[in-house]
Amino acid sequence: MKKLLGIVVLGLLFVNTAKAEVVLRCILDPEFNNQRITVEIDLKKNIFRLDGRVFNIKTIKDKFIEAENNKKTFLIMIDRFDGFIDINHSGQNHQGSCTKYKRIF
Repeated sequence: MKKLLGIVVLGLLFVNTAKAEVVLRCILDPEFNNQRITVEIDLKKNIFRLDGRVFNIKTIKDKFIEAENNKKTFLIMIDRFDGFIDINHSGQNHQGSCTKYKRIF
């Protein structure tokens, strides 16, 4: 019984850490040359990485996540249901779609 309880507790710990970081691959609009970008979202640290740039998560809602950098030149909103991403950089909007990405090794 103690072993079973230990397995359940360890399983819950691993499940919790697995959901801490989500990696997405996004394709931006044709005006941005259909560029592929990688987005990493770490909900435990409230950090949003966009191709190496680090943003602070401003809002986490049921439908979307909103992030901005310290200089407030970037505002990023990503829809949590359909993966629609909207990046506002100095008044220019770039939009695209994201899919969940899993590392293969």
